[in-house]
Amino acid sequence: MAPSLATMFGLPIPQNSLGIIIPEVLNLFPLRQQLRALQLNSNQLMTLMKQSFNQAIFDDITIDYQHIIEMHAGWLNEYANKSTSAASKEVASKIVDKYFKVLKMMQSNLSETVTRYDVHAMICGIVLCSMVLVLIGVALTYTSSNSTPMNFHISKLFYLGCCCLAILTTHVTICTSGLDTSDMLCNGSPSAIMHSTAFVITVAVAIYLQISILVSLNTFKILSFIRSLSILEKFLLLGSVTHTISLMSSSFVEEEHQTWYFLTTTLLVGLFVRSIQVQRSTDAKLIFVILIICRVLRSWNQTGMKWANLPDIGDWLVRPENAIYLSVVHVLSLAAVYVILSERLFSPSNILILLFICLYRHAVGNVVLPVLVPSSYKGIAEAQITFVLLLLKIFSAIFNYLHNISKHLLKTKSQSSTNNNSGTRLLSILFESFILFVVLLLRPHNTAVVAMTLFIQQSLEDILFKLPLKAWNWSVICFWMGQTTFYHQGNSNSIATIDLSSGYVGLDSHDPAFVGTFLLVATNFGPVSWMLTLLKQSTYNSHKIDSTALPQAFLSLMLCRALPLAAYTIVVSSQRYHLFIWSVFSPKLLYEAMHTCVLVMFIIFGSTFFLVCYCTRPQGPNYLKRK
Repeated sequence: MAPSLATMFGLPIPQNSLGIIIPEVLNLFPLRQQLRALQLNSNQLMTLMKQSFNQAIFDDITIDYQHIIEMHAGWLNEYANKSTSAASKEVASKIVDKYFKVLKMMQSNLSETVTRYDVHAMICGIVLCSMVLVLIGVALTYTSSNSTPMNFHISKLFYLGCCCLAILTTHVTICTSGLDTSDMLCNGSPSAIMHSTAFVITVAVAIYLQISILVSLNTFKILSFIRSLSILEKFLLLGSVTHTISLMSSSFVEEEHQTWYFLTTTLLVGLFVRSIQVQRSTDAKLIFVILIICRVLRSWNQTGMKWANLPDIGDWLVRPENAIYLSVVHVLSLAAVYVILSERLFSPSNILILLFICLYRHAVGNVVLPVLVPSSYKGIAEAQITFVLLLLKIFSAIFNYLHNISKHLLKTKSQSSTNNNSGTRLLSILFESFILFVVLLLRPHNTAVVAMTLFIQQSLEDILFKLPLKAWNWSVICFWMGQTTFYHQGNSNSIATIDLSSGYVGLDSHDPAFVGTFLLVATNFGPVSWMLTLLKQSTYNSHKIDSTALPQAFLSLMLCRALPLAAYTIVVSSQRYHLFIWSVFSPKLLYEAMHTCVLVMFIIFGSTFFLVCYCTRPQGPNYLKRK
């Protein structure tokens, strides 16, 4: 289409166009102009080929192209003044046919270049993700079992799998680095294909060994374990597997939020029914309120593709004529955030931080205040003061924790509760600081989303604490709720829904480090806040009930992330020629990678925090052994 329009309007053909002039369009012009248009079209594609192909492939097509140019030049010399003769028309028709033949060859080769995929690296990536999935499953199995140490034979196989994992990662990095790669493994020759196949088979054997370890645990025990699962646990497993299967459809990927809304709503309804059965009316009323809030959150920010065009509560609030309503909602949401975070205790630092957040929104024109308040340019001063207050809050909490540790480290066993409370208090302050930071970054109408999410977290945590849940149950529930909150914010699997304004809060120029960090925090508020809730619960259980609660929780989170990632890499690779590969499947893969990176950073933080708290316990390392 582009070359045809350019020819009709006498404009140059776009330099990156892969199109060919429509033959019917050429019939509108005289023979000389037809040949000239085809010459310009072929010259434009030849220029693209020079940039995309090596000299050997380029020379093969150049020979045919030069032959046509010579025929065209000969026609001009002999028939330029006799273009209406029968002989002239016959020769010109042959040249036109040859032009189209060469143009189609160029277009075909260029199209293959544009859609060329490194299948070798894709296969290695699939194997890598699958192997990680199996390793996590094996680690979780042994962590959950009462008998800890593996025998020597199994240990050797496990380390063999880890070595293959490292080799595969190194191999993919080298072959896709763009540097001088190995001809034995990374080019398209038969020998390279043979060696790559042997390499992949070796890794596949390692995966089989890992599966053999899992099977060797005893099939009867595994079946007994499945039968012993409660209805809630079976639903959590079935829901996770169903979500993974749903990613095979482009429509389910576009509307993934509907899957999470269905799973979490069904979970809450199940808890509601159970609370009625065991005659816990208070919990039932609380769950009913949570269900209402979840329904409000679904309408707060419309997401996905099907109903994205419909107006929602957030769209109504951000209209200029509704600035007063937005201001009231924002202030009330800030008050709710303060009440929930402070837990009915007076907190001057939280009040001060929330006050400057409100002043910042007033400075940028989002919120209207009843009194005239002086503001800085774009609210930069207010935002930066908020950053400083948050840092002071965090550093003060860390200092108090270290001070309490140094005070009680050498004291007797009776002081253990004091030390535990210090770690719990530190984690609570870090959670508060994260929430306040998110409130600063998000748009003012989403402050209500933060407040409602905090209420759901606090209420659901109190309800679930009364149930005999295992560590992996907590992990799956928090993972589900985190994904649901991610879509409550208005996010989707499209990059277009990322709120770029949150990356420039308190900045007067572009700084990649700050902008990237702010965007990461604001976009992943939901998953991170629920993971922090899980960390608080698992840390408590590890100290009070089960020493393996936190490792089980982290491994379960990793399994929840690895399962859809491993399956989705297979889906994307098999659907690489799908019509929606770049608009649906690829953005979702990017989001999966982002969620995985966030999870890895959280696990590093959580493991570090737990190890610090564990190593500074007054009882020392022998405490958990006694447990």
